[in-house]
Amino acid sequence: MLWASTQPSPAQEGRSLMGSLAPWSYPGAAMHKAQASDGATVNAAGDRTVPSVRLQALLTTKDPVPKVVEFYRAMLAAPAKPTGDATKDKTAAEAGRSVAFQDDSPGRLIELQTILVNTAKTSTTLVISRGAGETETRIRWMQYSTQ
Repeated sequence: MLWASTQPSPAQEGRSLMGSLAPWSYPGAAMHKAQASDGATVNAAGDRTVPSVRLQALLTTKDPVPKVVEFYRAMLAAPAKPTGDATKDKTAAEAGRSVAFQDDSPGRLIELQTILVNTAKTSTTLVISRGAGETETRIRWMQYSTQ
């Protein structure tokens, strides 16, 4: 992979693929492939706008889709509201995010769930699937982030 001299690599930005994936890994899941690439954030004219990184991985587990989804649902549950004035002490993760769960399974021969998590600087997608007759659940993780 080539990086333009004006665009830092994930390592130069202090991000690593495995470090970014670790909080999203399903317990006991096997990793089959992982990849980091340039996020290629461009405007309509094709000019670079901001440094960005795209990370992705494929994990599998023997656990059924509903159990995997419940793990992520619990992980992403909104934390209790802080008491007092905590606004000045917010970390980037606490500054706000949106979380959406989508079930596209009903009436199909595949269980397919998508989870989207967006913050000011990251967009994370989890696609959790298992086809009829398959023995493993697939967890596709992708994260796009800017500096």
